[in-house]
Parts: sequence; C-alpha cells; structure tokens
Amino acid sequence: MNRLKLLATATLMALTLTACDEGTPPPVEPPPPPTPVGTISGTVTIEGTAASGVTATLSSGATTTTGSGGSFAFSGVEAGTYTVTISGFPEDATFAQVTQSATIATDGQNVQLNFAGEYIRSSAVVGNVVAADAMMSGGDGQPETLVGVTVTLGGEHAMGETMETAEDGGFAFTGLRAGTYTVTISDFPEDVSFEEVSLEISVEVGEVGQADFTGHFIRTSAVEGQVIIEGEGLAGVTVTLTGGPADESYTAMTDADGMYRFEELRPGSYTVSISDFDMRDYEFASTSQDVSVDLDETGTVSFTGVLLRTSGIAGRVSVEGMGLGGIEVTLAGGDETQTATTDDGGQYSFAGLAAGSYTVSIAVESAAYVFESMSADVELGDDESAIVNFDGAHARTASVSGMAFLDEAAKNDMMDEGEHPLASAGIPVVLVGPDGVGLNQQQRGATDATGAFSFTGLRAGHYQLVVLIDASVAAELMAADVAYGGSATGYLIDVGVGEAASQNIPFDITHTTVNFTVSLRHGDDMGDALPGAMVTLHGAD
Repeated sequence: MNRLKLLATATLMALTLTACDEGTPPPVEPPPPPTPVGTISGTVTIEGTAASGVTATLSSGATTTTGSGGSFAFSGVEAGTYTVTISGFPEDATFAQVTQSATIATDGQNVQLNFAGEYIRSSAVVGNVVAADAMMSGGDGQPETLVGVTVTLGGEHAMGETMETAEDGGFAFTGLRAGTYTVTISDFPEDVSFEEVSLEISVEVGEVGQADFTGHFIRTSAVEGQVIIEGEGLAGVTVTLTGGPADESYTAMTDADGMYRFEELRPGSYTVSISDFDMRDYEFASTSQDVSVDLDETGTVSFTGVLLRTSGIAGRVSVEGMGLGGIEVTLAGGDETQTATTDDGGQYSFAGLAAGSYTVSIAVESAAYVFESMSADVELGDDESAIVNFDGAHARTASVSGMAFLDEAAKNDMMDEGEHPLASAGIPVVLVGPDGVGLNQQQRGATDATGAFSFTGLRAGHYQLVVLIDASVAAELMAADVAYGGSATGYLIDVGVGEAASQNIPFDITHTTVNFTVSLRHGDDMGDALPGAMVTLHGAD
C-alpha cells in the first residue's frame, strides 16, 4: 500500500517538472481512493456448542484460535477474496466443510463465516450382568443372568444415561463418542455380591467396549425341620425343597431322629414336601408346606403325623406245655408277608399291624411233634391285639420191649412141667423218661407169663429201664431158685420217632450147697471121718 503511494507521488513530480521546463504548468490529478479494508470473522460450533481452541487459518497466512465462545476474527483484511480453514478440532468431530471463502469488497465490510460440525457417534459400550453359582439347580455352574439391574454410564462425553439389564442380563449404550466412560451397576438383588460395581472403559471411534459384571450369590439362608410320629422322629423320609429365586430343587433324607436340613440357600420363598413313607403306616395332615427365608435366616418346617398300624398279633408255640424255640412263624395279609422266629420260650409277636384279615402259620419240620392245626385266621381291628397259640404234642410212635431170660439149658431143665420159671414172679419193670425226667414221667409194667414186657406209645427221647425187685418178688424168685442178674441202676435206652427199642433182662439160676460129713460116732463124741462113703441127696419134697 505504501509502495503504491510512493510510486504515484514520484510520477506526479516528474510530470510537473517536465511541464515547468516546457513552460506549461501540469494539471493537478486527485489522489487515488484508499484500498478497502474489512474483517473476516465467524464461529466454530459442534452440535450447537461453541468449540474453543480450534485453529482458523486465513489464506493470506494469518492464523487465530477460537476462544471460549468458539469465535474467531481476522481484522484489517484488504479487499480481496480469501479462504478460511479450520483445524485442530476434536478427532471425533466432523464438519460438512472445513474451508470457506470470504470476499472483502468494501471498506469496513465484515464477512461472517460459521463452521457447524457434529461428533462421530459410532462407538458403544455393552456388557452383561450375571451371577455365577456352582450350587444352582442341576449343579452345572452356569451363570444366572440378572434382569432389571440399573446400569449408569458416566464420563467426559456421557450425559448420565441409564438403562436396565434385559432378560438376558445384557445392556448396550450405543451412539457414543470416542472417549473414556465409567459403567456403574446398582439395584441388583440383595443376595448377590460383586467385587466391582464400577468399570472404566475407553473406546475409539467405531469401537465397542465390553463391560461385564460377574457376581456370586450370598447363600446364608437355611431351612430345617423334623418329621415326627407320636412324638418320635421318623427316619428315612425323603424331604424335597423347591423354589427360591432360581426355582432350585434339593432332596434330603431324615436321620435317625427324623431331622433334615438344607443349607447354603438364597433368600426367597420355598416349598418343603415329604414322600417315600408308607402311607399304610403313617398319616400327615399335610405333606407340603411353604416357607420364606431372608439373608442369614433359618426357616423351620416340621411335619407331625399319626401312626396308623397300632394292632398286633402274638402267641406261643408249645408242645405239651413246653415252649418250642426256633420255629418260623409266617404272617400273611394285606400287601405283604412277615416272618418271625419263636424264642427259647416259644414266644413270637408281630407289631405295628393295620386293621384287616390275617393268616398265621407255623412251620414245624420235626416229625417228633404233632399239631392239630398249623395255621389260624385272625381278624384285627384298629388298636386291637390278638393272641394265637399253637399247642402240639409229641409223636408217640416209639416203643421199648424186652424179655426176662435165663440160660437156655437151665430154663429147659426148669420148664419140664411147661411153666416158665419166672411166670409167677410177674417181675415189675419201670420205664423212666424221656430225657431223664423225674418219676412223674415213669411208666410201670411187669413181665408176663412168657417173661416178656412192652412199653408202647412212647415219644422219642432218652429213657431208663429199671427192674424193681421188692421183698415179695425176691421171695418168689428165691423159691424158683432164680435171682436178678442185671444192673442195679437199670438200662439207658435211646429211641427215635417210630422206633422200636429192645432190652432184655438177665436172670440167673441159684444153687444151694449142702455139706455132709460121714464119721463114726462113739457115744456123744464125733469120731473120725469115714472116707469113701456114698451119700444120696433127695429133693425138698
């Protein structure tokens, strides 16, 4: 500008000097008009918000930076056409045009150039909120999704967005600027614990950041109880627990005291039910109950029932009044058959029976015993007891017999007249037993005219055969020159069922010795013996 003015002045002076030299004064030209000077200004906004710190460059080379209001200005710009280019704005911002033209045509003109941009919102933050629990129903350890958990997005580019997790436990914040965000969860179930409830996630343009939260269930609740019958715990009952937040299912068995317990449960509402007990034996007003437990709480659910089988059958198996042990007794009736064995006294019993019809039978394998009936029918009512006895007898099919005998030669000499030498004696014999029982178990008999004796209808066992020789019998035997030659204590005899035992009784011939002396008598004095004299002895008759 100054150079142009100097050039014009020099030219004017030259023309003037030339004119003076020629004698003619030059004409005076008016000065040229001043060059127009104007201002180029504008604003830079992103999504309607002033963008500070953005560099604006004028095509003449001048630069400036937008202030807090997003404004820039180039003043004193001479007339002409220029361009303004902006740069240095956030990398995730975009403008329809970053260069605009401006023409200064008149002095003092102000050309306004506005740059309006928007952010690139192609980033996202997504995630899932779950609770891992190896104790879940099925025991597969798969995490459980948490629905309805509040998720809040914070950070320099966030605007307090919130949402709730969906059915699959997921959430997604989309249309975000690149930057660093904070994801925070809240309003999750009280029985879930997380190590972290807030995560910081950084995303670039077009990037998807992952923010997952995995918690675990706080299992400090429990349910316990007892199954009771007539004041006593009932063992072996199956107890089932179902329900809770995850619809879980567990089973347990009552112990010897009828107790059960479910531990490490989540708080919630559950149903407890009992099963696998004999409904013919027990009756419960209810076999299922509901219970709710909070954190750290133990709920109690007990089941009280009544005993239905209160009847019984008992009795004794005996033989002639003596109990018979080891005999199997069978009870048939209802849906089952029971067996029992008699004790040493012959006693048996069946308890805890329901009302109904039964048959009691015994199994006696020994042929030594005889029972008129080995079974009996019984009709039982509620709370009723019946006595069923089985009375038998010994099988009396054995026998003991024998003969009172003499030496054959002697017997023949004494039976010339046809009469047995012991016929008149009627020798008494006693059979004691069986099994060495006292005299109340003895049978008495006597030899007949042939010297024979017999005991029939005996039970099997051990016997003692005793020969009783009293004074009168001894006298008769003596008169017959016969004496008992057997054991003074008798004879032991074993006899089985249906068996015939034999025991003969020995007798001996007795001989009286008569001594004679033959001598010559001299007055009252006995003289010397006379040897060689013949002596003849005639019979007692």
